[in-house]
Amino acid sequence: MRSICDIKDLDEVDDDEIIARYYNYSKVKRLLDSQEIWFTEAEVFSDNYERCIPRAFFNGMSESAADFYQKVNKAMNGVIGAYITCWNKFEYENYAMWKIYCQDGGICVVSTVKKLREQLNRKDIVFCEVKYVDFNSKTGGKPIVPWVFYDDDKSPSHARVFELYKLKPYSYEKEIRGIIHKEKGKRNNGFGVKVSLKDMIDEIHISPFMKEDCAASLKNELKTVFKDSIIKDSLIDEKS
Repeated sequence: MRSICDIKDLDEVDDDEIIARYYNYSKVKRLLDSQEIWFTEAEVFSDNYERCIPRAFFNGMSESAADFYQKVNKAMNGVIGAYITCWNKFEYENYAMWKIYCQDGGICVVSTVKKLREQLNRKDIVFCEVKYVDFNSKTGGKPIVPWVFYDDDKSPSHARVFELYKLKPYSYEKEIRGIIHKEKGKRNNGFGVKVSLKDMIDEIHISPFMKEDCAASLKNELKTVFKDSIIKDSLIDEKS
């Protein structure tokens, strides 16, 4: 497996950062069956700004130079994929995330960057906290786009982490990403990495929008893998 040998202009996330991921009901079963963390190819995401370059990045460049850079970057993106596992900074449950991702039921799993990194056990991942910007604005300063460099002669030998940036309306997510750059294969939608879920996950919160019988059934299924003490009901309690 290839390794990152150097990183430039990127403040990586602290290992002790507490992170969470929301899984809808259908994805919980896949998680338990596969025991994998899934890395999604960035271009599969619904956000049309994914992997785009903020306009302010081209401040100081001529129009022709900016246009050429855009064309080269687009061509590179067609060959080199950015495969991402998306998490969120966790202080407490996020009502918006429950509503968006688990309206029909599901779970929120809580871990740390350190445990996720150790379980993935790969040296080609960079972890970063997403920065939210106005992609179409030239003001506010030129965004710094980090570099990662690899210790072999495979493609890519280096990559710029444009996946660090997302549109401002997504800022409620407080997203933390693990990113792998690699050549696109036949299965461009992504790939899974085997982990030990029971060693990685510290807490599991049950969606507040599940019916009692469904929640009880899900808890029983989770107890086949996890200790009962880490499975918790949501703090959210709404009138039906």
